[in-house]
Amino acid sequence: MIGDVPLPDEAPDPDDDTDVGTYEAGVPPWVHAGRDVDQSEHLTQVSGDLVQAGRDVIYQTINNAVASILKRRHTTAKTLAEQLRRFQAPDGLEEMAWRLATDRVVVLLCPAAERHCGQRATAAYLVDRINTRGAPHAVLDFQEPETEGVELEESVNSAADVAFFFDFAGQGSSPATTDRLRQLGVLEARLPEAGCVAVMAIPDDLAEEAHKQFPGRTYRLGKPSAEQVFRAHADRLHPSLTDVLVTNEWVRKSLHDVWPPRAARLAKLAVQAHDSGITDAADIVQHLRGALSDWREEAREELRRCHDAASRALLLAVSMLEGSAPLTIVAARDLLLRTSRFPVEPINVLERTDVVTELRAVGGAALNADTTRFTRAGFGTALLHLAWRDYPGLRPVLIEWLNQLPSVIAARTVNDLDGLTQRVVALAARDNSGQIAVEVARRWTRLSPRPDAARRAAAVLLLRDACLHTRIGRDMRHRVYEHSYYGSQSARFRAALAEAVGWWDVSHQAAAMTRLKHLARGPENEVITAVVEAVVRLSGEMDIGQFLRYLADWFRAGDPRRAEVAAEAATRAMSGADVARTGPGSATAGLLFWRRSLDCLPAVTVAGLVQSYLRLAGTSPDRRSEAVQVLCRAAGSDLRRVGQLFYATRPLDPDMAGEGPLDDLFQQVRLQLDGILPTMAGAEEDI
Repeated sequence: MIGDVPLPDEAPDPDDDTDVGTYEAGVPPWVHAGRDVDQSEHLTQVSGDLVQAGRDVIYQTINNAVASILKRRHTTAKTLAEQLRRFQAPDGLEEMAWRLATDRVVVLLCPAAERHCGQRATAAYLVDRINTRGAPHAVLDFQEPETEGVELEESVNSAADVAFFFDFAGQGSSPATTDRLRQLGVLEARLPEAGCVAVMAIPDDLAEEAHKQFPGRTYRLGKPSAEQVFRAHADRLHPSLTDVLVTNEWVRKSLHDVWPPRAARLAKLAVQAHDSGITDAADIVQHLRGALSDWREEAREELRRCHDAASRALLLAVSMLEGSAPLTIVAARDLLLRTSRFPVEPINVLERTDVVTELRAVGGAALNADTTRFTRAGFGTALLHLAWRDYPGLRPVLIEWLNQLPSVIAARTVNDLDGLTQRVVALAARDNSGQIAVEVARRWTRLSPRPDAARRAAAVLLLRDACLHTRIGRDMRHRVYEHSYYGSQSARFRAALAEAVGWWDVSHQAAAMTRLKHLARGPENEVITAVVEAVVRLSGEMDIGQFLRYLADWFRAGDPRRAEVAAEAATRAMSGADVARTGPGSATAGLLFWRRSLDCLPAVTVAGLVQSYLRLAGTSPDRRSEAVQVLCRAAGSDLRRVGQLFYATRPLDPDMAGEGPLDDLFQQVRLQLDGILPTMAGAEEDI
C-alpha cells in the first residue's frame, strides 16, 4: 500500500531553493528509552548517587542522538561541493566566473515574478569555479551575511578571503533594493584589500541601474532544461525509473517552464519516496502529487468529521507525531486532553479499545493505523496549520501541549524529537514568521523543578532548523541576532541558542560567529560554555586565518571577559583533534587577532594560545616559518607585545622532552625577537 511508507514531514514549500544548502536525508538510528537508555533513574530506593548516574546516562544518550541528527543535516564544504556537482549551468555563466575573479563583483538579474529561481546556487557555482580553477587569490569561503546595517558592517569588517552573496531578488524593485545596489558600489572598494568578492541578486526590473553601476558585470539568469535539472538531482534513482518518471504526463506538466528550484524539489521528493520503499513509478507520482498539494479543504473536512474532543485530540496527536509508535501518539493525545482540561471519564483497563483500533476509527481512510502515517503526504502539517489558524482558541492549549511533548516523546523514542521539531518548523513556515519557533523554543528552555534534557535538545533542533529554513530563515536569524545582542532571554535559552548556532551550515559561518560574539558576553557560565563549544565546532570548517580574523573582532569595546572567551575557544580549536584547516595566506589573515591578543590578554593566556598555534603549525613543515613570521610581525616594535611573546616562548620544562619541535619553533621566535630589540634600543637612543 502507498500509505504504508513514510515521506518527509516537511511542509510543501514552493520556494525551497534545494540546489544547494540542503542536507542529506538518512535513516536515523532509532533509540528506545526502555531498551537503549539506562533507566536506573527509577532505582531511588538504592542510592542517590545511582539516581544521578542514571540521569547522566539518559542526558548523554539524548545529546548523542540529537548530535547524530544534526550531523546528518549539517552542510559542510564537502557536501556543498557535492550538491554543486548536480548544478546545471545556464549559457554564459562560465564567463561570469572569470569576471568575478578579476573584477570582484557580479550582479545576477532575476525575474521579478520569481522569488527563487536558483540565484543562490548560481552564486555558489561561480565561487566554486573560481576555487577549482586555481584563481590567483586564496580559496574563497562562500558566505551569506545578513543585510541589516550594523550586522552587515560587522561581517564585512571581519572578513578575509570570503565570497559574499547578497540576495535581494525577493524584495522587489523597492527604493531599499536600489539603495542596496548603491551600497555594493561602496563595498566594492574594500573587497581587494580583504581578498573578497561579492555576488548580488536583484530583480531584473533594476537592470538599467545595475548596468550603469557595474557595466559588463551583470548576468541575466537563464532557465536551463527542467528535465535535465530533475535528472541531475534524481541521480540516486535507477536511470530506467527516472526515464519513466519524466515521461509521466503529470511530471511533464509539472516540469514545464519551471525554474531549477522547483525541478530540484520534485526530484528530491521522488528520491525520498524511493528511499522510503516506494519503488513503483505510478506510486511515486501519486506521492509527489500529494506532497505538493495544499489539502486545506480536506483537512477542514477531517476536523469537522472528528467533532468530539477525544477524536480531535488523537487526530492532532497523529498530525504532530506522524510515524511515531502508537503508544507515543496515545500518550500525546492524553496529554492534550489534560492540557485542555477535558474531563475524562475513568474506564476500566479491561474495557479499553486497543490503540490501533482507536487510530483506525479516528483516521478513517486518510490514516494508515499500522504505520501511524497519513495516506496523503503533507496532510498532517495541513491539519495542524488549520487548527492553529482557524481555531484561535486552541492556540494557547497547543502551545502548552508543545511545551510538555518532548518529555513524553523522549520517554519512549528519542528520535521522535526530530519529527516534532520539523512539525513546529513547518507550522512556523506556513505562518511565514519565526515567531512560533522562538516562542516554543523559549518555553522548552524554561527552568523546571528538574533539568529536562529532552526539552533542551528539542529546543536546539528547533532553533537550528528554523534559522536555516528557506522561507523563514532570514526572519529567524534576525530574531536570533536581537536575542544575542540584547541578551533579553534566560541563560538557558541563550545557551541553547549558542549550541544551535554552532550547527549552522558552512555558508552561514560569518552570521554564526557574529551572534556567538554577542552571546560571549555571558555572563553566565552556562552560556559561555555553550559559546566555546559552538565556536570550536564551527572552526573545523574554517580556514585558520579566517577563524582568527573572526575572533579578532571579539576584542573590541573593552570587554575583557569576551576576549578571554575568544582566547579559550581559539586555544581549544587549535589543540583539538578536528583542528581548523589551513590554506594559502591563512596565517597572514590572522595577524590582527595576534596583535589584539598580545595587547589585551594576560601573559599566561597568551602563552597557551601561542603554544597551541605553534603546535598546529608544526604539523605542516611548510607552515612553520610563516607562523613564526606572523607572530613576530604581530609583535612589531611594541615593547609589551615583544615581552608577551618572550614569555610565551620561554624554554620548555625539562619534563616536556617530547616537545622538541615546539621548542625549536620557540627558539626561532626568540631569535627573530632578538633581532628586533637592538633596533628598538637604537630608536630610543635617537630620541
